[in-house]
Amino acid sequence: MYASCGKVNRDGDVSLDWAVGLLEGEGCFSIFKRRSKNNLYQCSIFCEMTDEDTVRKLHDILGVGKVTIRPARKNRKSTWILTIQKQQEVFDTLLRVMPQLGKRRLNKAKELFNYLEPIICK
Repeated sequence: MYASCGKVNRDGDVSLDWAVGLLEGEGCFSIFKRRSKNNLYQCSIFCEMTDEDTVRKLHDILGVGKVTIRPARKNRKSTWILTIQKQQEVFDTLLRVMPQLGKRRLNKAKELFNYLEPIICK
């Protein structure tokens, strides 16, 4: 499907389906301009929740990124965040999850993919 420089990694496993569902509901696919001389963009995938075990399970299934904690603030619980920022890892994760994303999330994921593909596949 989206595999001009590699193949789509579709594990066919229930845990990946679960991970895609979590990213569909709670994830964020973002692209933003970095503060640098060359005005490059940074692509990232995030998932932030108050449930540490759920975020760690997502991290285990995807096998990329890092999990950090945002400490509790006034009237708020601590949250756990899976952040995928290494561009190759973002690209590889997109290849795995895009075939199952719904329309809204897929549109944003395609934006990241279209930016990264010429960089990663050169």
